[in-house]
Amino acid sequence: AAVELANPTPVANDYCGFSVAAGDINGDGRADLIMGCQRDDTGAADAGNMIVFTRNAANTGFDAAVEVANPTPTASDYCGRATAVGDINADGRSDLIMGCFWDDTGAADTGNMIVMLSTSTGVAGSVGTVQDAVELANPTPDGSEYCGTSVAAGDVNGDGRSDLIMGCYYDSTGA
Repeated sequence: AAVELANPTPVANDYCGFSVAAGDINGDGRADLIMGCQRDDTGAADAGNMIVFTRNAANTGFDAAVEVANPTPTASDYCGRATAVGDINADGRSDLIMGCFWDDTGAADTGNMIVMLSTSTGVAGSVGTVQDAVELANPTPDGSEYCGTSVAAGDVNGDGRSDLIMGCYYDSTGA
């Protein structure tokens, strides 16, 4: 049967569900769900966030949803436009990746991604705390590249750890 998951604190125009991802965030062997809300106003207007839905112990539904805010909120970052999960630090738990495609680190609208390492109790609020949040930006920003429009994780180089991939759809490198 279908299950509808929603923002626990709904506000018009948060754009929740624009991106979704699944992975075992708290290491309990059950897939948890992540939903991006690119225009959420936690911390600043349109800063964006993610909502984490962890599977309950009986694996029959979900525990209460927890909002995971942009750790460095700035107006119009649009974090959560893209979301992904991957075991970045090889601890057996999926870490959270959030694209912030209008972030101004380095230059206007360059974009970035934020990686949040999960702990054995999850990532935020009632499911634990964010262990680390690292902001990764375009190393050669020249503005309006919109990096973070897409993000992904996967073991690209075969070392057993997830590597980070960030799309910059308007970058003029090589053009």
